[in-house]
Amino acid sequence: MTQALSNVIIIVSVFVVTIIVGLAGQMFPLPWDKEKYPQTYGKNTTNTVAAIIVTSTPKVATSTPVVTTTKPVVKPAIKPKPPAVVVSAGVPSIGTCQIFPASHPYNTNISQYPVHPKSDEYITTIDTMSDRHFLHPDFGGKGQYGMPINIVGKETPLVPITFTAYGSESDPGPYRIAPDAKVQLGTDRHVVVLDKDACKLYEMFSAFKNEDNSWNAASGAIWDLSIIHRRPLFYTSADGAGMAIYPLVIKYEEVAQGKVNHAIRMTVPKTFRGFIWPANHYSGTNDSSLPPMGLRFRLKENYDISHLPYQAKVIATALKKYGTIIAQNGSAWVIGGEQDTRWDDTQLRALKSIPGSAFEVVYTGEIITRQ
Repeated sequence: MTQALSNVIIIVSVFVVTIIVGLAGQMFPLPWDKEKYPQTYGKNTTNTVAAIIVTSTPKVATSTPVVTTTKPVVKPAIKPKPPAVVVSAGVPSIGTCQIFPASHPYNTNISQYPVHPKSDEYITTIDTMSDRHFLHPDFGGKGQYGMPINIVGKETPLVPITFTAYGSESDPGPYRIAPDAKVQLGTDRHVVVLDKDACKLYEMFSAFKNEDNSWNAASGAIWDLSIIHRRPLFYTSADGAGMAIYPLVIKYEEVAQGKVNHAIRMTVPKTFRGFIWPANHYSGTNDSSLPPMGLRFRLKENYDISHLPYQAKVIATALKKYGTIIAQNGSAWVIGGEQDTRWDDTQLRALKSIPGSAFEVVYTGEIITRQ
């Protein structure tokens, strides 16, 4: 009798538990019940640590087997991020050659320099010279635009140079220039050559190669990259301001590494007949409202660059820390970069949204003029 009663109690208990479990399954669906609740399939829920992905078990009929399959869960591709924007305090270099010492004005951080007392006047004057009131990167175009940089070594022969305009102010040859050296497009026809073995720059303006691989040029200069040296006062170079070109040109590799740690070459339509070191030469009029060669500009600290794409942001960061420097007469607010097919024109185009009014002129020294 006792055993029979126990069996009845067990049967009733199992029946009750079954009813309770069934009701719970209807009231509280499980996240992996794919067929009834597909919106939770393969997703994390607040009660699960990781996503649970379940493939269905084949359903077997009494006759022909029917197999159901599930589509694979494909995770979206992760796009590689560019390197973080880092501005180094180190000296720019290529190979074993530093691009002038750290104390050179080209490599000087001007972010804390005082604002020039004529800053507003200079900015307004530049804006009145031209219809262009925004920054303009003169490089890109799938390698069509920009300053070509020629890298050579000791195996490249030295060749004679004939100067056709400013020979008395130019460094005499020979220059280490390859027969296939690239020449800047346009009327300036700059040739910029870096000797990676001797750590020297050879630069020419209005350069033309002769049949015997010698060159004719309006002017030229040779620069020892290991020292700070000053050309004779009022002497030109391959650039209008009497400065070196290569150190002031934005290089693709610098931007790719997240650091442009030098001043950036800039042109304006007209300049005053004077210059500020490291400029050494002038070209202009006696109108004192005009900016002199060597004048330094800085992107204002409070100008927001957070929305800029990577390449533009790296350059804009340098504009805040090292700024631009007037190197030659040309179009307003034009900055120079090297000729390279890897530039992203869409990213560089964002620089054109920066107005000239976002800059301020900093004081780096007195203007030098002829007495």
